Amino acid sequence: MEVITKDGAKLREHVWKIPGTAENPMTRGKVEKKSRKLLVPILGEGRSEEIIRKVWNLEKIGNVRELRPFFSA
Repeated sequence: MEVITKDGAKLREHVWKIPGTAENPMTRGKVEKKSRKLLVPILGEGRSEEIIRKVWNLEKIGNVRELRPFFSA
């Protein structure tokens, strides 16, 4: 990334291993922390925790339609 400030200074940063990629996977804890940060302000703590729990247990869901209520605020 390169940014040029109003006074003309150039700031440049290159991130080699972006978190969440195959080369730099995120831990389960980091995924949950990021998910909460994004979900809680919109859906509240209870619904956010329920979504996180269901996503970690997708293989146990009988029908994908069970997730439908979580797709809207």
